[in-house]
Amino acid sequence: MNNLLLAKIKQYINQNALLQKGDFVLVGFSGGADSVALLSILYELKEEYELTLHALHVNHCIRGQEAKRDELFCKEFCKVRGIEFKAVSVDVPLMASNEKLTLEEAGRAARYEAFEKYMQENSINKLALAHHKDDLAETCLFNMARGSKLAGLRGIIPLQKLTLKEKKLCVIRPLLCVQKSELIELLKEENEAFVTDSTNFENDYSRNRIRNLIIPELKKVNANAVNNIFEMSAYISEVDTFIDEMAEDIISKYVVKHDDRLEIKAENFSSLKKILREKVLYKCLCEIAGRKKDIEAKHVLLLDNLFEMSSGKSLDLCYGICAEKSFGTVIIGKKQELKQEKEEKIKINKSEITSDKGVCVAPNVNLKLIENMWTKDELLAHIPKNNKNVWFDFDKLKFPLEYRKICDEDYICIYQDGRKKSLTQLFDSYKIPKYDRERMCFAIDKEVLFVPGVRSCETLRVSEKTKLILEIKTE
Repeated sequence: MNNLLLAKIKQYINQNALLQKGDFVLVGFSGGADSVALLSILYELKEEYELTLHALHVNHCIRGQEAKRDELFCKEFCKVRGIEFKAVSVDVPLMASNEKLTLEEAGRAARYEAFEKYMQENSINKLALAHHKDDLAETCLFNMARGSKLAGLRGIIPLQKLTLKEKKLCVIRPLLCVQKSELIELLKEENEAFVTDSTNFENDYSRNRIRNLIIPELKKVNANAVNNIFEMSAYISEVDTFIDEMAEDIISKYVVKHDDRLEIKAENFSSLKKILREKVLYKCLCEIAGRKKDIEAKHVLLLDNLFEMSSGKSLDLCYGICAEKSFGTVIIGKKQELKQEKEEKIKINKSEITSDKGVCVAPNVNLKLIENMWTKDELLAHIPKNNKNVWFDFDKLKFPLEYRKICDEDYICIYQDGRKKSLTQLFDSYKIPKYDRERMCFAIDKEVLFVPGVRSCETLRVSEKTKLILEIKTE
């Protein structure tokens, strides 16, 4: 085998810590020139790195007999070398139709699902793919055309940790340091056969148009175009890593993390440089979405603009993510549906409430009667002091009570003389953001008696004259 090319690839493997001795490596093996070169090179390095090699071929059920030919070629290639081989078939057109994906997207998803399953079943720790410099150049140009920021211009990275269905995949790309022409030349020197996918020459796919039409034109401008794009991506990768580290530091200082949302104080955040704000917001969106795919520059820009808007303004973004400016804080989270076992109103009649049994209207939401046997001072000492439990004068209540969602027309009496305030005004005064306003309450018609965790009305308070106390506990 070409010693210079092999030494170049070994150096790249070692620089990027792609292989360690004793690795179990699965090679994505299409039978094309790139994957044949990759498997041949890893087979050559097998003893030096003490590798256990496996190969997996995915038939996309698109090219009929040609695809069957490719599968048989891969099987024979591995058989001759004693490499563990498996072929799987996935109806990619059907998958694309069912999941509303392009054929490219569905094909990629099908391959990675097959890789992940095989790796789990065979205790394999690394997936080797045959991407090379030309693929990296295509990716950079593709991402540039789509409006990507720095991260997209990194192109393809040599060592990548992917999460697929909550499983971690370690993906290595040992050939990123060489061009396809070098791999073709290697195969010729070794008299090594390979198959060719006829769809590679069709320009119906975005990447094919870049590969077959745009890159050849760039090479006319500069014959070293692919190498130059590779060098550019390496430099951008260093810059992006530096900015990424700064963004993580900013996140630790300015972003407050909750189970279901992230909060950023606008005053401090808005003074940062735009490039840092955008990186932080991109990372926040990825965290809430649980993925990076389809988180685009336009989403980050919309979110950044929200910091300059007035309180109450909100955005609907991708993957059901919403963001709201609320009293100097931007809150990012997913649209929450009110969590309760029953959506309808729960009516509570007077006769249902007894001192010995009480009423449970929802998990951890209970009502019961208490006879007031205390003096004035003792009563004051026993009255709940938090906003999750409340006591009302039972004889002042009208029935039936309702346990239901808050409505737009609702109001609450916040003074003993009966003066009232709308629930919207109440939430504004408590600076409760919009996403957190869809709550349950106890009410009589449109008059709210108690919003657990917020406030209760003043006109039904207990006093030394109270005989029976209605206790509502919500914790």
